[in-house]
Amino acid sequence: HHERAAALLYELRRPADAERACRDGLAAEPDDPRLLGMLAEALRQQGKLGAALAAVRDAVAAAPDDPFAHFTRGAIQHDRKDYRAALAG
Repeated sequence: HHERAAALLYELRRPADAERACRDGLAAEPDDPRLLGMLAEALRQQGKLGAALAAVRDAVAAAPDDPFAHFTRGAIQHDRKDYRAALAG
């Protein structure tokens, strides 16, 4: 439920609302890798790069094989101008 809402809000370019939907879902399932990844992306879209990096680290830890989490981590590192980390993966 929360994952679908967050995805829809993100598609509607409403990252603050997507962040809230992710946080609501994570209150019930704090280790959900998809919600953590979507939270990271919603935070990135708002320029909250430190919080986004923390969320995406949790997403990668929860699902080390999830390509979305790794892509999001690279995008956040790029936005932070941490190009070496972005390339290292």
